[in-house]
Formats: sequence, structure tokens, C-alpha cells
Amino acid sequence: MTDDKVAVIDTLRLRIRPPRLDDAQAISAMAADWEVAKQTASVPHPYDPIYAEKFVDETSDIKSAARWVVERQSDHVIVGVVGVGGTGYHDLGFWFGRDHWGQGYATEAVTAVADFALDALDVVEIRAGVFIENPASARVLENAGFTEGETERTLAQRGGLRTIRRFRRTQKDQT
Repeated sequence: MTDDKVAVIDTLRLRIRPPRLDDAQAISAMAADWEVAKQTASVPHPYDPIYAEKFVDETSDIKSAARWVVERQSDHVIVGVVGVGGTGYHDLGFWFGRDHWGQGYATEAVTAVADFALDALDVVEIRAGVFIENPASARVLENAGFTEGETERTLAQRGGLRTIRRFRRTQKDQT
């Protein structure tokens, strides 16, 4: 990339783009669903709409972190969020609105973002984690070319010590 702005990534069905202020309502509505929030380490619950505005405001500098909304190309509906950032290695996170689960959007978006980070941004390694009781997100990562390990970490906002399945994908894993 020639500048520090977050890129737009197009896939067959999705446009993965930087969020805009007018996306805040859709982001807030999806994130306010406890079934969505409980599978993340960082989405607050209850979810105040001001969090969505803050998310949009903090998304402009790809050097530290890149965050995208995932929009269906056919009707421009926001279906989820994907982000990658860090130093040394990069962490990848994602969540999708419950109405959009099971349709392959997460796998399509995570694969595209990981490919982009490893190729265009010259990231060497991407890591991701999912709670052990969330096999659907683990399948997304596996289908996106990540390999698995296992660890534990304390997450006070989600009920204390929880087992997290850790995944990674490196430039060497590129096909």
C-alpha cells in the first residue's frame, strides 16, 4: 500500500471496507445482541451506541490496527466486523450479526483479510483465538487456513478463566 489508510477489500459476495459514521447504528444493533457479544473478548455488554461511534473513529490508521465492516455487495447490508492489528505479530478478531451466521460470510471475510495482511501489509504472522465453546468460529479460522494450539487466559468481563483455542497463520502458510 502506498498510504496509511485502511484498504477496501472486495470478495465474490462481500465488500470489506473501513467503517463510516453512518454504519454505527448497524454495528450497535448487531453488537448489542448478547449471543454475539458473549463469544468475543472485547465487545462490551451491554453495548452502548457510543461504542460503535468510537469504533469508527479509531479505524483510520493501518499502522497500528485495521478494522473493517463487512458489507454484502448485493444490498449493502452490514453483516459483521473484522479487525487485525498489533506489533510483532498481528491479532485478528471478528464477529458477525446473528442473522448472518451460517452463510459463509465470516470465512469469506476472514480469509480475505488474512490474505491481505500477509500479502499487502507484509505481516509475518496473524494470531486469533476463540472460546472453546464456540466451534463455529474455530471452523471459520480453520477454513481460512489457520492452524491450532490451545491456551488459557483470564477474562474477567466474561466470567473469569476460560479456555481459548488459539490459531495462527503465517506467510509460510500462504498457498
